[in-house]
Order: sequence, then C-alpha cells, then structure tokens
Amino acid sequence: MKTSDRDPKTYIDIAHSFVNRSDLPDAEKKLIASELERYLKVQLTRNQWLEPAITKFCTDWYREFYRMIDRADPYRGVKDLSRRHAERLTARFKPATFGEILMFCILGNKIDYGSLSAHTPDFAELEQDLRHSAAEALDIDDSAGLDRAIRKARQVMLLVDNVGEIEFDKFLLGYVKKNGTARILIAGKEEPMLNDATVHDLRESGMSRFGTIVSTGSDCFGLHEEYVSPAFKKEFKTSDLVIAKGQAYLEFFTEYNIANVFNVLYSKYPIVGNGFRLPPHKKAVISSKRYAHPNNRRYDFG
Repeated sequence: MKTSDRDPKTYIDIAHSFVNRSDLPDAEKKLIASELERYLKVQLTRNQWLEPAITKFCTDWYREFYRMIDRADPYRGVKDLSRRHAERLTARFKPATFGEILMFCILGNKIDYGSLSAHTPDFAELEQDLRHSAAEALDIDDSAGLDRAIRKARQVMLLVDNVGEIEFDKFLLGYVKKNGTARILIAGKEEPMLNDATVHDLRESGMSRFGTIVSTGSDCFGLHEEYVSPAFKKEFKTSDLVIAKGQAYLEFFTEYNIANVFNVLYSKYPIVGNGFRLPPHKKAVISSKRYAHPNNRRYDFG
C-alpha cells in the first residue's frame, strides 16, 4: 500500500490522537503534537521527501516522535492496561473451534492505539464481541487454507501486533502446536513502537511456552529489508507459513510477491494495493495469494 493512497489529513489526525494517548505530561504532548504536525506537513507537501511505501513512511515519522522523547516508552501504561483486560477476558471466554479461535484473534486486534482517529479500543465492547463471537462471520475467509497450511508446515512464524492482543493469539499458537509438527517462531519488535509487542513483552507474557521468541531486529512497521536484522531475515526466509497479525502487516505485504502469508486482522482504515481492497471495520483471514503478483516487489533476504 502506498502513502498516497490515504488522505494526508489522516496522518495529522493520527499524530494528534496517539500523542494525546501517551503517558507524557500535557504541556509536552502539546509541543510534540505541534512539531509532528509541522514535520508531516513538510513531508506531505514536498513530495521529493515522501517515502512511497506507507509502512515505511509511518515508521519514519513515528521514529521522529521517539527521537523527541529520547526513546522512552510512553505507552507502557497503555500496554499494562491492555494486558490486564486481555488476561481477564481470555480467562472468561474460551474458543472451541478453529473458526472461533481465529475470530478471537481478530477481535483481539481491536486493541490498537495506533489508529485512534478511526478506532478507539473499548474493552466493554470487546467483551460483548467475544460473548457473541460464535455468531460472527468473516468478511474475507481463507481460514480453510490456513488450516491446511498449519498442518503441512515445517516452520511457522507468527508476526504479532499489539500487547493485550497477544493474549488472544495464545489460542492460535496452542492450535498450531496441537495440530502441526512445525517449529514455531513468535516474532516481536526489538524496541518500543506504540503498543506493539516487543520481544520483552512476549517473554513477559509467557509466549515462550508456545515456541521460540525472535526479534525482527527493528521497531519498524512491516518488515522492510533495510530495517530488520539479517538473523530475522534468515528465519523469515526458512518459514514456510507466515501468519501476520494486524493492518500494518497487510499494508506491507501487498507490496510484495510472497505467497505463503496469511493476514489475520480487523481493519481500521481502507487498505488498497495492487488490485486488492479491504474496507474499514472488516474481519478477515486473507491468503497473500489474493494479492501476491509476479510484478510486485521481490523480498531481498540479503
């Protein structure tokens, strides 16, 4: 997906919304939001500096925010709150079938603080969603293909998204472990980026009991070749099934010709890319065969 595929005003709105949700003092929030708005307006009005890939563009300006605050983690409070709510909910509700497991993973993807201008996490609403999950239907349903891939794979990589959400992903990891013979890799970010799960968050949540925790070697959205580590690219290359959670990974993968990815998400903004479209507020399990094309970029594994 391209940066230009989204209304430029959206980026300004996102900047203000996510700064305001941080743990920073109010005076600092106001100053940083103003500086980020200025930074974005310069980028968006002078196209010679505009990174075309949306996930890379967003990585660059979110990094500008973290540079301003000396690489602190201003979403620690949000992460802790999300984890506590998710642990409470996953103790109360247990999916019984593969379809219900996937629906839980998708509903958990609503715990997203990077899209506050379009979607605000609401744990009371999430509880109601979980209560009625058996009656929910997917808007795009490639779950049968995912099930077959799980049973055939020798190495499965799960690309996680948000803290809190990862508690719901444990149901999927349990299913993979029970129904496949694969080595399981669980990949998180190396450093904080919004409420996305880092390798530290994965270890803290006990994800290591399901597989091997690996770092992307970066804080970037997506898996841009120049940002992630050589060690990660080696594991990515040797994984014959990749399960990618969340909107950013779908926005990233639509740029590439990679056919062994399944995206699992609840969409917050419209997603477009190489003939593929997904409107907002959709629940989806999507095989990358829907958008992978020989004319798309080939991933540089180094």
